[in-house]
Amino acid sequence: MGERLIIPIFFDVEASHVHHQAGPFQSAFKSYDNDKKVDKVEVATLVEKVVRCLLRHLDSGLLIVADHPIGMESHIEDVMKLLQIERDGVKMVGLVGTGGIWKTTIAKAVFNKLRSEFGAATFLTNIRERWKDALERTQVMRQLVEELLDDRFTAIHDIESGQHLLLEILPPKKILIVLDDVDHQQQFKELIGEKLLYCFASGSRIIMTTRDETVLSLCRVDGIYKPKLMDADQSLDLFKRYAFQSSHQPQDLFVDMSMKVVAVAGGLPLALRVFGSYLSDKSDLAEWQDYLDKLQETPEQDIQKCLQISYDALPNVEKQIFLDIACFFVGHSEVEATLMWKV
Repeated sequence: MGERLIIPIFFDVEASHVHHQAGPFQSAFKSYDNDKKVDKVEVATLVEKVVRCLLRHLDSGLLIVADHPIGMESHIEDVMKLLQIERDGVKMVGLVGTGGIWKTTIAKAVFNKLRSEFGAATFLTNIRERWKDALERTQVMRQLVEELLDDRFTAIHDIESGQHLLLEILPPKKILIVLDDVDHQQQFKELIGEKLLYCFASGSRIIMTTRDETVLSLCRVDGIYKPKLMDADQSLDLFKRYAFQSSHQPQDLFVDMSMKVVAVAGGLPLALRVFGSYLSDKSDLAEWQDYLDKLQETPEQDIQKCLQISYDALPNVEKQIFLDIACFFVGHSEVEATLMWKV
């Protein structure tokens, strides 16, 4: 059984009894330490520590990992071994692999598991795409400053101002940083760099995800994790959860077809999710066969073409909606995009 957070809740008790150690609490406190007087400063300090601890544990900022995290525990264990949380010093670990192999998903799962053990933690998403725009680059740095310094008021106008602020007032506490989808060493240098790296408290950890192993070598990471493709059993399990909303065996008519679709996915989690989601509302075996025929014409390793097939299968109106969302609603919520086409 994993660790559990226990929070005492006082029900049907007068608040003054707890606060003033009176009523049914009086004898218990006296028996604990009959002579000790409560120091108000110590109490205030303790309350602050408790509040900060609870906020870290109860924070709703846990990242959404995956609808069906098949095999995720083994990935987490492998990355944890590389991170060596129990050891001192600052360590960097990289996750490398093709798109859709769950690098970011694994990093999110590890981040959720560890974030409460660090004084500050931040997950900087989709750096490769965001780095193409100057304003987005500044926003990435702003997030880094806000979450490491717990400061949401100091203005960050550019990368340089954020770097200077971190170098000047970075607190001496363990931090956890995830740099997601890095595709160039310069991104690491501008966000962290060697000067800031030396300022991190012992025990701090940095995780990077990338498609290019050269980037990890240039950044001199301490360990590299390469997620493996899903095996046949895991692939079928994940596919069934999307295609049939269940891990149970599908109807006999669809068993063989499911195996063929899974084979085309080649163990790539993203492909399994895309294929399964598309087929989830298809009850006609002929539709499955038609989709499978199209998939078999597409190279297994090229998920982009697999995604193109899903797009091609949409009616013309839905294709237009998809393109409009892709062009004009990047970064917006699903609700905003949906409302635009509701009649």
